[in-house]
Amino acid sequence: MAGYFLVVALVLRAGQPLSVHALVPRPEKIPGLQSWSIELAGLHTNNPTAAIAASPKGGVIATGSGFGKISLWDRDGNYQRALLGHEAVVNSLDFSPDGRWLASCEQGGGDRGFGGITARVWSVETGALHAVIPLPGWGRKVAFSPTSEQLAIAVHIYSLEVLDLRTGQTVSRTVGGHGSGPDSVAWSPDGAELASSHGDNRLRIWDAKTLQVLRDVEAPASTPLEWSPDAQWLALRNSDGKVAIRDAKTLELTQTFGSDVPPGFHPHTLAWLPDSKRLVVASESDNSVFDATTGEQVTKFVDGRSHGIAVFDEGKQAVIEAHGRLHFYDTSTGQKLREGKQRADTGGGGWSALSRDGHEMFNQSWGKIWVNDAATGDRLRSYPQSVEPSSAPYLSPDGKLLAIALIGLPTMQIVDPKTGAKQHELLHGQGNVSRVAWSADGKWLATGATDKLVRVWSVATGKIEHELAGHAGTIWSLAWSPDGTRLASAAEDKTVRLWDPLAGKLVATYDQFPEAKIIEGWQQQAFVWTTDSRRLWIALTNNIVLLDVETGTFGPLENFSNGNAVASLFGSPDGQRLLARDGYGWTFVRGRDAQDRRLLGQHLGRTAQWHPDSRRFLGWEPSYGTVGFDVETNRRLGLLFPWLTGDHWLCLGPTGHYRGSPGVEDQIVYVAMLPDGSQRTYTPAEFAKTFNWKNDPEKAELLGK
Repeated sequence: MAGYFLVVALVLRAGQPLSVHALVPRPEKIPGLQSWSIELAGLHTNNPTAAIAASPKGGVIATGSGFGKISLWDRDGNYQRALLGHEAVVNSLDFSPDGRWLASCEQGGGDRGFGGITARVWSVETGALHAVIPLPGWGRKVAFSPTSEQLAIAVHIYSLEVLDLRTGQTVSRTVGGHGSGPDSVAWSPDGAELASSHGDNRLRIWDAKTLQVLRDVEAPASTPLEWSPDAQWLALRNSDGKVAIRDAKTLELTQTFGSDVPPGFHPHTLAWLPDSKRLVVASESDNSVFDATTGEQVTKFVDGRSHGIAVFDEGKQAVIEAHGRLHFYDTSTGQKLREGKQRADTGGGGWSALSRDGHEMFNQSWGKIWVNDAATGDRLRSYPQSVEPSSAPYLSPDGKLLAIALIGLPTMQIVDPKTGAKQHELLHGQGNVSRVAWSADGKWLATGATDKLVRVWSVATGKIEHELAGHAGTIWSLAWSPDGTRLASAAEDKTVRLWDPLAGKLVATYDQFPEAKIIEGWQQQAFVWTTDSRRLWIALTNNIVLLDVETGTFGPLENFSNGNAVASLFGSPDGQRLLARDGYGWTFVRGRDAQDRRLLGQHLGRTAQWHPDSRRFLGWEPSYGTVGFDVETNRRLGLLFPWLTGDHWLCLGPTGHYRGSPGVEDQIVYVAMLPDGSQRTYTPAEFAKTFNWKNDPEKAELLGK
């Protein structure tokens, strides 16, 4: 079939955000600009690069993130520009051979399913959109033709798309039913043929003009797929993780080598070197160069591991992203040549905790607890807590103690939240801590662990009061009833158990639910008690349900999903509102009854801490910061990054004003859309001078007053 795609400059109304993931959701109107945002001038450690590409001469390197942002860097790894517009994971990037264009595609999710997903073509010089191509499914791979005039797109499950960038005409070929669409695509060096690998374990060669199948063979192919520069070979990453080399004319298998570890969520990269003999293979375990004719490892990059790799400088250099910066290697020796400057690294922090009075918030990052003013975002103090890079703080109801669970360790600490002085060390034997819950009076602490036990601790003594045995798997959810008489637990054994925690007795076990139950993961919380301590909200698969613990009966199912399982529930202090977050990051709010139900938005926090007014909440999102939200106005408030590179912190208000540590300007850039649709990136000083803009820190707040 044939169609047309958008080939016009995409401009926004003044005040409209640059994208759904722009850090400034309601940019203040500035004369001469259609829209703008402040963005972090670097990669987010918890949000690894999903795609990487280098321009033909290596002057520009592009990376794509899970939040839809494309970043451009120079050949030394210095951050240069940002391109905003995608709504989901930027899954593939490719520069045109003439260096003028950058193509990108996204892998969708959330409530859109396969709707609203696009591939895009950007001007490298101006950042303007040259083309926006709607896709019927997830974009898995974009590839420019050798002439730079056509673009091929592998659309997962559905089709192989070929687009003429001069005319705007789209030629597509549906290649089968569910599961048999292409996962990768590659052009022959002369542009006459296309190769594609498919979910039905087929490798196909197509005539690039007619999209007629020329050759077809069974191949247990995954992604990616690359054609050698001399046109003789095809390299594929098999589903078992090994690399397969096939003769491009006969499709016969000639060599298999490499790791037998299957690729993960992100497609791992293959890149031919110009001699068509050596092949760069990227994986999360290591990056290596292999001789494709013998299968022997020629060299291994020192400390190299990544989701993707790009080759440039006529194959002499390779670049990967790791730990928030770009790393460059010599492809002949494997030695590291240089690494880029690290900026705006968010530090891989743990959960946020809000004090009961709503005045302070606590966040863990790289061995410290950072304490910020919840209203303004200002940093108040910090103190060491552990050498562990990730942990979760839980503040006691009276705010006088802070429990810190050290993720992946059989211990937790109770400390003074003002000074960090350790009060107790709670040792869990062979079980690593997986969940923590305070009693309402603050006298007791319940913990779940990987050893299948629920423990009840006396906060006064730091000693175990009871060990509650019965679950047959890791404990993933705990919730203490408001009156302190019941403790609910759930585990990977798919059961919910109700305990008398102070007597150390099992009260009830539930293993039959109105819908299949999924409970797993550190960031899941499946329970919320009602204020009368009689009923318990439980997250099932796509629904939540109310259990009456006195009668053991369930209420009707209520859907709180945009396509994935409900991950977490959070009840407001007054008991009148319930937040439900699904696995795609969409957050719903439920009022007093099932009809009072609204979708608030996406990426508002994997965990949520209600303010005492039961109207505002803080949500913590990895690599996205701590988000303030007002349920009544249905608007995002401030956004806090409590720790950035160089011990900086940053609080962004919703209209684009910010406050932060002295020198925080080095951690941010301004991205502006001009009236012609082009996107330009400025330093804070350049932006202020060019557009006569003055930042007002007083307008930047987290939750506000």
